[in-house]
Amino acid sequence: MIRRLPPVRWFRAAEDGVFRLASEVEYRLGITPRATKLVPTTRDRRIVRLLLLVVPALLSTFLVDVRPLRTRVLLVILVLVVLTLVFIFVADAFTPQKSSRAPAARPPARPPARPPARRP
Repeated sequence: MIRRLPPVRWFRAAEDGVFRLASEVEYRLGITPRATKLVPTTRDRRIVRLLLLVVPALLSTFLVDVRPLRTRVLLVILVLVVLTLVFIFVADAFTPQKSSRAPAARPPARPPARPPARRP
């Protein structure tokens, strides 16, 4: 349910974009063939999340000119980043639950015991 919220979907789309870009860079550098698709692990996604949240927050402090105000803005931004990271990690912890019912198994097809009789 948490994964359906628009901010979470947007953030996951941004993560997927980063991994698509990384795949394209690897192809352009000649490291991997074109058809290779990166499959990020949970740890990879967490590192990208951290970079996507912290780097813009740190860069935004350069827009504030007054030094004492800059530290306050930085502190507020870092608190928001930590809260957002906690929200995203909690959302990541709740994986979609699979159905407890297994699909009905079909019995294997058995070949006929003997070939059909031919009529003369």
